[in-house]
Amino acid sequence: MGPEQAGMTMRIVGEAAAKRRGVDVPAEVFEAKEREVTELLDRQADAFYVSGRGIDDGVIDPRDTRSVLGFVLATAAEAEQLAPRPVSFGVARM
Repeated sequence: MGPEQAGMTMRIVGEAAAKRRGVDVPAEVFEAKEREVTELLDRQADAFYVSGRGIDDGVIDPRDTRSVLGFVLATAAEAEQLAPRPVSFGVARM
């Protein structure tokens, strides 16, 4: 879901909740909240924002794409050659 769609969805949910409760909320309040949600999600959509918070595995320098891709493909090919062994130990709990 994109930022605009998320903002609109939150607006629809808020309007429905207010209507259900019988509360008359000015349209400007919903417009402001929709704008706030959209702006927040726009700021958080940057790759460096996400990587900086450890949400993904990081950003690859475009100059390193070829070597990183080669490493990943070699790792996947190596994994296909390994035979899985059954687990020979119990469950470890921390």
